[in-house]
Amino acid sequence: MAVSKESTVIVMVLLFLLGVINVTAAEHDDQTTSSHNQVVDHNKLSNKSTVVMNRNKYAYATMMYMGTPRDYEFYVATRVMLRSLAKLHVDADLIVIASLDVPLRWVRAMRFSDLDPGDGLLMHSATISTIPMHYPSLSTNHCLLVDGSFQAGSFGCAMLSLSRCSSDWWTGVSSGSCNSALEAEMLAIIQGLRWAIQNRLDDLTIISDSKTVVDAVCKKRAPEEEEDGAKVMRVENLNNPYKKQSNFDWRFMLTMNKIYVWSLVEYERVVMLDSDNIFLQNTDELFQCGQFCAVFINPCIFHTGLFVLQPSMQVFKDMVRGLENERENPDGADQGFIGSYFPDLLDRPMFHPPSNPTTLLNGTFRLPLGYQMDASYYYLKLRWSVPCGPNSVITFPSAPWLKPWYWWSWPVLPLGISWHERRRQTLGYGEEMGAVLLQAGMYVGLIAVTRVSRGNMSKLWYRGVRVDKTNPFIQMGLKLLAVWSIIAAYAVPFFLIPCTIHPLIGWTLYLLASFALSSVSINAFLLPTLPILTPWLAIFGALFVMAFPWYPDGIVRAISVFGYAFLCAPFLWASIVRVRICLTNSFEKDLFFTRLGDSTTTTSPSGINKLFKGGVRKNYSTEK
Repeated sequence: MAVSKESTVIVMVLLFLLGVINVTAAEHDDQTTSSHNQVVDHNKLSNKSTVVMNRNKYAYATMMYMGTPRDYEFYVATRVMLRSLAKLHVDADLIVIASLDVPLRWVRAMRFSDLDPGDGLLMHSATISTIPMHYPSLSTNHCLLVDGSFQAGSFGCAMLSLSRCSSDWWTGVSSGSCNSALEAEMLAIIQGLRWAIQNRLDDLTIISDSKTVVDAVCKKRAPEEEEDGAKVMRVENLNNPYKKQSNFDWRFMLTMNKIYVWSLVEYERVVMLDSDNIFLQNTDELFQCGQFCAVFINPCIFHTGLFVLQPSMQVFKDMVRGLENERENPDGADQGFIGSYFPDLLDRPMFHPPSNPTTLLNGTFRLPLGYQMDASYYYLKLRWSVPCGPNSVITFPSAPWLKPWYWWSWPVLPLGISWHERRRQTLGYGEEMGAVLLQAGMYVGLIAVTRVSRGNMSKLWYRGVRVDKTNPFIQMGLKLLAVWSIIAAYAVPFFLIPCTIHPLIGWTLYLLASFALSSVSINAFLLPTLPILTPWLAIFGALFVMAFPWYPDGIVRAISVFGYAFLCAPFLWASIVRVRICLTNSFEKDLFFTRLGDSTTTTSPSGINKLFKGGVRKNYSTEK
């Protein structure tokens, strides 16, 4: 989450005032810090163990696990969803149920920042730990403890002043509006600074539990909220007993970890989410739903990409026993397992939020379709028009390689740009831009080199094949090499470009890369330029046709795309025929070798040509 301009100004004022005041942070000892990495074992869970210390009654939860070809992509998608929820000012905690093999670097990136720093540690019990804490040794006569809290756009600050020389103490509180918990912590420190200035204290230590703010002060720069403000619950992977089913999909091997959400008994309600959700608006009214609520995307099967539940250790343990006893599961994944646990949900009433926001319903309910709008509903009319409930959440239960975070998914699927717009507003693309700039520089350099050495690259082949130019195996090998170089020019960039980069950057880099690699094929095998670049022009035109923003509906868009493909087909076929004829004439009729060895083709040969031709004449004289 980006720091607002107001927050930056506050930090600048803070840094100016710190010329006479020393600010330190209270740090826990190693025993307390180790509670961050507390591991949850489902065999040891109980009502009094391994809970998350929280101030909210509700939570949005998601899960992360490793072992798929797309682990990094789902990690990025999870972070974007968490930051999108924080940007909507949801009145709930954000929880990530992460398996033990999730890299610690990823875990740290998702942890506290937009939630109040210093709160929400994973503790051994719901009571405050009695382990002694080591506070920093103070060399000043006065000590000021400050803390700030943030919730739904409002903050509250409290402070307590103590003196080493006397029993005097002073307290103060303030409140107002701000943009984040980080800003609330800064405002708490500024309140303490103002009090110190008013009382002319220059021998003062301010203690804050916000490590982010203190680090920013020590580095003398504005803090960067790199973390996502989530509370991470690390768990052991649950065994999936359905992996031997004939219809089992190995992508869902560890999705049974989703049932850990029922163990979050410190919350009254939890909304469980998959990472491929886009939130269009705040959905906190879902916490008023009953013990279990879900959306029926399929007419007969509810979708587990979003559901509401009331945590219960009894339900959790019963589900674990169901796994051990191999409860009936049609698909071998969380969808079929949870569906078999709530088989009567289709007959339950529709959820309608009570007018009183504090009222919590009992029982099970069907959620309106607006809470899980399948992206395929959008493509028919190119707009959202779901009459059942508020249009709040978009989900993408599509093919794995067409998820919205892949750069090639847009403009093939128009909604992909919506997901990337949320990433641009929240997480950004800093992690991928280094690789993008490196590749762009490499392709520009490749174009420049092939342009300068035009006509000379293929001469490297001549001396090796001149003697055996009639050998059919060499001719066939050269033709295959030429064909594969053309195919590689259009295929290789897909595997090199960072797959979660913004589509506009991704497609621009792809066009640059395919043009650069095609130039190599053209110059190396003396091929005609236009036929080789015809697919490049066709791809560019297809992107324009698919991305055209003024189609009245999806049917007109589909007809336009198919019409464009129909018009392009003859040109693509003609280019293939032209390249085949060129290769045949060059290799089978010796035109390729003749052009290479013909000294009259260039009136003013370059240095490379002179060296090449000199070598040819010398060899010819020796043989003669």
